[in-house]
Amino acid sequence: PLIVEGTLIEPPDVRDNYINLRLAVDQFHLQGEALFQPIHGMLLARLPADGDWHYGDRIRLQGQLSTPPENEDFSYRDYLAREGIYSYMGKANAQLLLHNQGNPLLAGLYTFKERALATIYRIYPDPEASLLAGILLGVETGIPERVLQAFKVTGTSHIIAISGFNIALIAGLFATLFSRLLGPRRGAVVAILGIAVYTALVGGEPSVVRAAIMACLGLLARQVGRRQTALNTLALTAAVMVLFNPHTLWDPGFQLSFSATLGLVLYADPLSSGFQALLSRRLSPEAVNRIAGPVSDYFLFTLAAQLFALPVSAYHFGRISLIALIVTRLCCQSSRR
Repeated sequence: PLIVEGTLIEPPDVRDNYINLRLAVDQFHLQGEALFQPIHGMLLARLPADGDWHYGDRIRLQGQLSTPPENEDFSYRDYLAREGIYSYMGKANAQLLLHNQGNPLLAGLYTFKERALATIYRIYPDPEASLLAGILLGVETGIPERVLQAFKVTGTSHIIAISGFNIALIAGLFATLFSRLLGPRRGAVVAILGIAVYTALVGGEPSVVRAAIMACLGLLARQVGRRQTALNTLALTAAVMVLFNPHTLWDPGFQLSFSATLGLVLYADPLSSGFQALLSRRLSPEAVNRIAGPVSDYFLFTLAAQLFALPVSAYHFGRISLIALIVTRLCCQSSRR
């Protein structure tokens, strides 16, 4: 067996029967050897569910090192490789060495997340609490399997995932609040910092990072007096993300988020304009304005996003839901209320 030491770089991923730990490993030695040798890399370790681990813990692991598994339906190896993890310890024995070895700012942020999660479960029952934890904090591990399966079957899994809708709400709230308190320029800076903090809080998945970068660029464009072109902003955002991590291109979350946004950018306005022109042939301008707005907001914009995301969803998940468009629209309408 191999013995490695490293630091936990994010909160543990707690499941029903096990815990996944992601560590930055810095030294190792084979059993029977006396001295550690330096090493640098990322490791995913799977431990029994009875441990109490926290971000920043320094841990010694003992077990067999292997390549992450894969099968016909899902490649765990490719999934971890997109996040820079190439080593896997499936059955590990762990020993805590030290606490608080991580970044103090991240430690404070993750402590706040743990308290927020505990508050949600204290106020609401399941499965409502687990759904809210997924939508607000990006923690989906507590959602019952039957609920997850229902969202998958209806093609609406994106509703419980942190996405552009969440970031748009956060950006709008922060920009309005801080601009009133600190002025437009300082308010925009603080709003950008707030978006960055929220992105780190919920885990920084590629879809979240994409939305956060676009929101920040939008706030910057407004402050410098430049007109923002959505297509250019989307292309720049994708280029920056791929520059820092080329594996992002193969992430399903990034592909879905990018394709849905591209559909909105390219076809939301043309669909809305075409629908207004069609109505104008038969109705008065007042009637056109009364009908076109709700139809565009509640149907056409969603249609534009779904049409582009549909092929990506079908490729990765092997199913197409015929009611996804209706369910998504009803959920978004309810959230606005």
